[in-house]
Amino acid sequence: MEDGVGGDILQVAANLLDAIIAENSVLKPENFKFVSEAIIATARIGNDDALALNTRLGEALFSDSLRSVLLRNPRSVVMYAMASCFVVTPSSRTMAVIDLFARLHDAGATRALHHPAYRNLEMDYIAANARGDGFFHDPFVGIAESLPWLTRDHIYSLTHVHFYNSYFGARCISYPGNILPWLEILIARARHDGDLDVLLELLICYASTSGAQPAQLAFHDSLAAAALAILCGPDGQLPPPDMFRDHYHPLFVAAIYRATRGADFAPHRDVAIARRHEMIGRLLVDIRQTDLMAYLAGYADHVAEFGPEPGLEPALALQLALVAAAAEDRTQAFAPAR
Repeated sequence: MEDGVGGDILQVAANLLDAIIAENSVLKPENFKFVSEAIIATARIGNDDALALNTRLGEALFSDSLRSVLLRNPRSVVMYAMASCFVVTPSSRTMAVIDLFARLHDAGATRALHHPAYRNLEMDYIAANARGDGFFHDPFVGIAESLPWLTRDHIYSLTHVHFYNSYFGARCISYPGNILPWLEILIARARHDGDLDVLLELLICYASTSGAQPAQLAFHDSLAAAALAILCGPDGQLPPPDMFRDHYHPLFVAAIYRATRGADFAPHRDVAIARRHEMIGRLLVDIRQTDLMAYLAGYADHVAEFGPEPGLEPALALQLALVAAAAEDRTQAFAPAR
């Protein structure tokens, strides 16, 4: 598999699946999660080996045990629903899951008030997929002014709603306005924080958004290659199955990024882009730590070298307005009594 991974991710995943089947432990939470996510990854990787493994994974997840699980609690179908969308050759059990999910969703029974908003959107995506309908929701509405303060959970929700829009990077999506500068800011932040999972998810988002710039994509390819080098270690080997069970997610995301880029994958570390990323990463540390003066001084240096960052300017305006309001409050507090 030409995915830049020092070893065959599909073979290691297949070995882990063999161990899970031998243990009869598919329903253990950690194994259930692995099999479900491996189904998505293999569908997106899409070569012959991946599709063969996808079939085996589907057989393991949608097995005879499914009957007793759903008899105990029909709402458990929600746990199987996303994977059912990515089983390339669905069985009769898989189709029954899709049908039951659609009935529950139409009855309003798949939503939950305690879910993050994007999890309920996930339910809408699965239902649309089951019907053969299109799905689109713009997760970037209203984030421009608060971009530097987004939490990791906020960013994770953005990436996943984009995945639903784009069939996990398979389709190129157009959004109102230009969201690419925002994605670039978040990529620089994830890179600075060393958050490989979020970084790779954001790289998929950028690569599957209309208007992506070739120079940025080549630099992003270099970031993905560097992330893989970290994940696989200095010898370039994937972890054995017992360790792979705990570390598969970023490797699968990296493989999906490679599938998204396809033959265009061509890593190139542009020194100017790398320096710009490093400066943005440091700026976002300052602003998240509310070190306003350091942020403003750093941003002035950044503008002098690279020009204004369209992804940061709206947030800067908001920050300055808040500072002005705070200064006015302080002035009023110390105004002489009349």
